[in-house]
Amino acid sequence: MSEIVWAVLFISISTTAAWFFYTRVVWPVFFTPLSKVPHAHPSVGISSFWINRIRSTGYANETIHRIHEKYGPVVRLGPNEISINCVDEGVKKVYGSGFEKSNWYRKFDYFGKSTLMHSPNLHQNVIEVMLQRVTPILAEAANTESPLNVFDLYRASTLDFVSAFLFGPESGTNSLENRQERANIFRMYADESKAPIWRHPLLGFIAPSMNNSMDPGLFHLCMRMCESAKARLLSHIDSGSKGLVFHQLQEAGLNPIEMASELVDHFTAGHQTSSATLTFLSYQLSACPDVQEKLREEMRSILPMPMRTGDPSMASYLKSLDALPLLDAVVMETLRLYPPIAGPQPRITPNRPMPLGPFTLPPRTEISAQAFSLHRNPDVFPDPLHWVPERWLEKNRNDMRRWFWAFGSGGRMCIGSNFAMILYTQFRTVLVENEKPSPRDGYRGGPKREVLDLQFSCL
Repeated sequence: MSEIVWAVLFISISTTAAWFFYTRVVWPVFFTPLSKVPHAHPSVGISSFWINRIRSTGYANETIHRIHEKYGPVVRLGPNEISINCVDEGVKKVYGSGFEKSNWYRKFDYFGKSTLMHSPNLHQNVIEVMLQRVTPILAEAANTESPLNVFDLYRASTLDFVSAFLFGPESGTNSLENRQERANIFRMYADESKAPIWRHPLLGFIAPSMNNSMDPGLFHLCMRMCESAKARLLSHIDSGSKGLVFHQLQEAGLNPIEMASELVDHFTAGHQTSSATLTFLSYQLSACPDVQEKLREEMRSILPMPMRTGDPSMASYLKSLDALPLLDAVVMETLRLYPPIAGPQPRITPNRPMPLGPFTLPPRTEISAQAFSLHRNPDVFPDPLHWVPERWLEKNRNDMRRWFWAFGSGGRMCIGSNFAMILYTQFRTVLVENEKPSPRDGYRGGPKREVLDLQFSCL
C-alpha cells in the first residue's frame, strides 16, 4: 500500500514539476509568439529580473536604446514585455485605437490650446507670476552680478504658475517669495524620491499596497489649496474663477478627496517636468549667444507683452508668440533632446492576438515605447545627440514631428501639452527679453544634481 502511495506522490510531484517547467521555461522560451521577437538578454524569456535590475540602476532608458540599436525596432524585455522604437507599425498602432484610456478626461477642456489662449486666468498668471515675481529676481541677479541657480528658480516659478492655474493665484503657492514654503514643498518631493526597500522594482510584489511613493504632505497641501479656492468662490472674491481647473472639477461633481487626488497629479506633473525642461533650455541658450540674439530679433517683430491684468491684447500676444518659428524650434529641440518623460510608457494589448510588423503578440502583452529612443533616430534626426534648433526650420520638419513624442500620443497622452508649450515660451520670452544668461564656471551637471548656476547681465 505504501508503495502505491509513494508512486502516486512521485507521479504527482513529477507531473507538477514538468507542468511548471513547461509553462515557465519551455513555452515562453520556445513556443510563445514572443519567442520570435529579438531578446534583449538570454534570460528575458523566463524572468523579468534582468530588466528590473537595469531599472533599479537608473540607466534603463540608455540600455533599452542600445538594445534597439543592436536588435531593431521591436525587442523583448521580459516574459510578457515588449519595447518598440518605430512609428507607423509601432507607436501609432499601440497608442492609437484599441489602447485608449477612458473618455473621462475629455469632459474637461481646460488644457485645450484655444481655451488656454483666451483664458483670463492664464493671462492673470502670466502677469502675476512671470512679471511680478520672476522678473525682479532676474533683474536683481543681473544688477548684482550674482550667479543664480535657475533650476531652483524654475522649480519655484512653475510651482506658482501651475498652482495658480489650478486653484487661482491667491489660493496657489507663492514659493518664489516665501522661502519657507518653497523649502517645505521641495523637501516633500525629495522625501518622495527616497523609496524604502519594499518599493524596489524587484521587491514591490511583497507589499503592493505600500508601493505608493506619494508623500502625504503633498496631498494635504492640495487639500488646503482646494479649501482656499472653494472659500474664495463661495465669497465671490474671484469673479473670474469660472475658468479655474478647480472650479470645473467641482462642477463635474467630484468630492473633495477625488478632487484633491486629481489636482495633486496635475500639480506634480505640471511643475516637475516643466522645471527640468526649462533648465535644459536655459543651459543650451546660455551656451549659444547667437541663438539668443536671433530670438530677441524675432521677438521684436511682435507687439510687447501686455503689462496689466485683463488686457484684451494678451490673447493676440500669445498667438503671436505661438507663431514665432525660431522660438518654437528652440522649445521643440530642447524637448527632443531632453524629453520630460523620457522612459517607457507601458500599455497592455487587447484580449486578442495583435499583429505588430512581422510578429504576433499574445493577448495582454505589456508593450511600450520611449521618447528617449524615438528622438534619437539618426535617419530622422541627423546628429541626434546635439542640440540643433535649426533642424526644426528645415523642410523635413513634418517627418520629425511624426517621431516627436515628448508628450506621448493617443488617448493617454499628456493632457497638459498645450499648457506646457505656453509655459515654456513664456519663460523663454521673459528671460531672453530682459536678461542675457551665460554659463558660469562650475556647472555641476544640471537637473541630475539639481544645480544650474547662470550669470545674468542687463540688456
